[in-house]
Amino acid sequence: MLDLSSRKYIECQKEDKAACVPVIDEIMRLADVARREGVLALEEEGEKAEIPLLKAGIRLVVDGTDPELVQKILETNILTTGKTGADLLTQLIVCNGVLSIQQGENPTIILAKMFAFLGEDYMDVLAEKLENHQKEHMKIVNQYAINMPPTETGANTPFEEILEKMSKRDIQLVLRDVDNRTIALALKGASPALREHILDNFSARAASNVLLLMDAIGPALVSDVEKAQNSVLETVKKFEDTGEIINVKLLETQQTIRF
Repeated sequence: MLDLSSRKYIECQKEDKAACVPVIDEIMRLADVARREGVLALEEEGEKAEIPLLKAGIRLVVDGTDPELVQKILETNILTTGKTGADLLTQLIVCNGVLSIQQGENPTIILAKMFAFLGEDYMDVLAEKLENHQKEHMKIVNQYAINMPPTETGANTPFEEILEKMSKRDIQLVLRDVDNRTIALALKGASPALREHILDNFSARAASNVLLLMDAIGPALVSDVEKAQNSVLETVKKFEDTGEIINVKLLETQQTIRF
């Protein structure tokens, strides 16, 4: 990034930094669009940006410009403006945001990177925005990005019948022992009600990560979903055998999950 000879050029008071927050919100809006619909979807959305540097950067990204060239162009624009304080801080945030969007970074990571420019004064604001963004993203991904909805017979599988009757305490015990990718794959074949039941037992951040994994996995083979669901059931059985989970009756003979 820019080699500023002194940090004094971006020094400003907390109240001055407040002007940067709406800029970060706009970058996050574009990051969510790119994550959900692809970079090309930014062609129209980027034109709505009120900040010239942000609009120019998004145009470069949509045109498929090499990332190093995008960075050089944006930095040259910044150097020629002669801005200081909050104005310069805003431009640095825009430059980093555009590059992060182009690289396809997770929007929550982009959000944290942008707020890093504002320092400790805005850590509480960052925490609140992260929580709100993760909750909203969970809704979006769960509605649009789950590519393998359960079939009509999915609700009758052992995975559905056992997990839906488990207490929150028992589900949380199992989830801590199963990796998130296995859970994400298992949920690809679960009913919406069971998905919600299980995800409610994660923190907002962890649930968002599982939904992102479900999105990243894309359409899955039924055999892979079966394997993942059986893996979760084996963990349930393990805790039942040790007495850590009670009132869960697993089938003595492993059943093949069918959809």
